[in-house]
Amino acid sequence: MKISRWIKFLLITTVLLVSSVAVADDKQVVEEEFLGIFNKSLKILNDKSLSDKEKYKKVIDSSDKMFDFELMAKLSLGRNWGKLTHDQQDEFVLLYKTKMQQSYSSKIDSFSNSKVKINFIKQTKPTKIVMYTVVQDNKNNSFDVDFKFYKQNKDKDGNIEKPAKNSWLIYDVLIKGVSIIKSDRAQFNSILNRGAVNNLMDKMREK
Repeated sequence: MKISRWIKFLLITTVLLVSSVAVADDKQVVEEEFLGIFNKSLKILNDKSLSDKEKYKKVIDSSDKMFDFELMAKLSLGRNWGKLTHDQQDEFVLLYKTKMQQSYSSKIDSFSNSKVKINFIKQTKPTKIVMYTVVQDNKNNSFDVDFKFYKQNKDKDGNIEKPAKNSWLIYDVLIKGVSIIKSDRAQFNSILNRGAVNNLMDKMREK
């Protein structure tokens, strides 16, 4: 009886230790990936051999690897996602991605000498992590930015696969406590409440 209890204790302790190591590894992967892309972007922005157009393209190409624009597009529409046809969904994802790229590329000059401080990283679920940071722009203005990551475990065809080391992707960003996804959803819902899906698609194409 005592041996049985001792074995159970060892098993439980082992599971807890393995789980805590896995969480620590996930957090480290996210931090290293994030800082790597952030520092690479700063290096590009301060490269005097590049034109502004080249800088923007390289920074976007680099930072895009961290974001799941397809999931962000779906979340921004919420229940209304199902109202779009398959072709409309494909186009909406592309339009949403372009919208996001234009949004942060328009502010890119303000962050050529920016700094980021990671306050802490919290793993809320085995497949979800929130990174709490403070970002400082060129004018020394500081503001809270929280990045929400999830672990991707599907390939491009939707098949389940073992997550790769860099499979953590951003699906939402909170700036000063305001969620980009929730803000976009409110805007899109407002348009859909006043008209049909085509009205939203037309609005997205205009931007």
